[in-house]
Amino acid sequence: MKKLLLIVNPKAASGSKIFHQKKIEKTLEEGCFEVTSYAPKDLVEQKQCLKNTAVKYDVVATVGGDGTINNVINGLESLTCALGFIPLGSENCIARYFGIPSDPIKACKIIISQKTKSVDLGIINNRYFLGFASMGFDAGIIHDFEKSPKIKNLSRGQRILNVPLHVLYGAKKFFETKPIKMTVISDDKEIPGGYWILFGNIPEYAAGWRLFPKAEIDDGELDLIIGKNKDIFNTLKYVITSKTGKHLSLPDLSYDRVKNVKITSEEPVKIQADGEYIGTTPAIIKIMPRVLKIIIP
Repeated sequence: MKKLLLIVNPKAASGSKIFHQKKIEKTLEEGCFEVTSYAPKDLVEQKQCLKNTAVKYDVVATVGGDGTINNVINGLESLTCALGFIPLGSENCIARYFGIPSDPIKACKIIISQKTKSVDLGIINNRYFLGFASMGFDAGIIHDFEKSPKIKNLSRGQRILNVPLHVLYGAKKFFETKPIKMTVISDDKEIPGGYWILFGNIPEYAAGWRLFPKAEIDDGELDLIIGKNKDIFNTLKYVITSKTGKHLSLPDLSYDRVKNVKITSEEPVKIQADGEYIGTTPAIIKIMPRVLKIIIP
């Protein structure tokens, strides 16, 4: 019988969906897994749960959203375990990309099938990301939401409320944030700098924006978008056109595909990866081709 480690984020979707845990455990056990479950209270405890996973477990499954996946990937001591998703977060961009349903029992049955795909990981300042990363005022929004749980919990885990909250707070944050220009240095091409920089390993960014329509998770490259202007008119133009997929034609927005880049700025700029605040610039970003096994439908 194969061994499965279930990492449950008790704070996912503001804790509103944690009641699914017993059903999830039962379904996985009936699917011939020996299940060990943890609901760590913080990242320190989570890292302890993940210790020696390559030796102890065949599969690691996450119960939560994109941030839970990111933290688990970064807590693994080895990337040899297969990783499965049970998407119960406020945002589930990564799971949606793989076609994994939000119904936890259906998601469990996909894990039971154990069909895997080897995918790329991005790495930014020694921090892995699977879906996307960015630098600029949106990373500042994520930073503020993490530091102010009361704001995040206003959504009560409902994606329909979570998106408007981010948009409203983003408008406020835009006017409070001093735009800082960043310089982009690439190994093999000249790329213009800008005030908003985003990396995609999958097509979709948060809130359903398909910012990276050319992105593929196993092509050995990251898709890079740079907003070259800092004023409110152009920023709104970036946001609105990206929702309709027309942003790639904008002359003041660049779209490239890269393997290794370095980002510098005169003042520190906040960085997020898979919806988790991870620090500030400078940053070194690279792609690690097909190093992680994901369980897919």
